[in-house]
Amino acid sequence: MRNKIAQITRFKSSLYLSFQNSIRFLKSRKTHNYTQSIPGKDYVFEWIDPISGRITGQGRGVRQRDYLVLKHDNTPICYQVEAIDYYADPADMWCALLKQVEEEP
Repeated sequence: MRNKIAQITRFKSSLYLSFQNSIRFLKSRKTHNYTQSIPGKDYVFEWIDPISGRITGQGRGVRQRDYLVLKHDNTPICYQVEAIDYYADPADMWCALLKQVEEEP
């Protein structure tokens, strides 16, 4: 019986830690402002459809679920990073799939 209680306690502890890590991950979303960057020079953006696109950029710290603010026709538009892959060389270059959001939460 003690073994069973110990297993349940370990399971509850692992669920709690997993939950805490998920909350920490959600709170750690960042917004990266690229409105002062120059398209074609600082980054390359390609439309996939009217609300999503692919971007290639450089710099560390952009992660999945972060937000990027880009300017299109002098209008800032907020996107969420759906997926991101970093290049091996240079290590700070990345390619990401973006989806437009109404505004940063």
